[in-house]
Amino acid sequence: MRRRHRAVPADPPRLRPYRTLLVLLVALQLVQTLSSLALPALNAGVIDRGVLRGDTGRVLSGGAAMAAVTLLQVAAAAAATYVGARVAMGSPATCAPRSSAACRSSPPGSGAASAPPPSSPAPPTTSSRSRRSPSSS
Repeated sequence: MRRRHRAVPADPPRLRPYRTLLVLLVALQLVQTLSSLALPALNAGVIDRGVLRGDTGRVLSGGAAMAAVTLLQVAAAAAATYVGARVAMGSPATCAPRSSAACRSSPPGSGAASAPPPSSPAPPTTSSRSRRSPSSS
């Protein structure tokens, strides 16, 4: 008898809470990559159509376009880093039913709130005998 292979679900249950953030992360990475790939083409256009022909206006407009694409690339990289960190730590949507302390101390999706960390003991006090006086240095 031949066994049928079960198809892997397109959206595993443990990824469902992160679906929106993951799609956003992929889109931001795509914008960052396309911006990075567009810069050499813009630079070639500035050189070919501006510098070689002596067209200062073309050089300035090409430079402004390159600056705008660079700012877009930096913004997409920063946003992708932030969104990736949110996914790695657990999104706010998965932490909403629980307190923020419980969300930070338990893994995403576990549903278990752990006890707060024990408070640190008071620092030891120094007695007047163990202190050094300024004249004894």
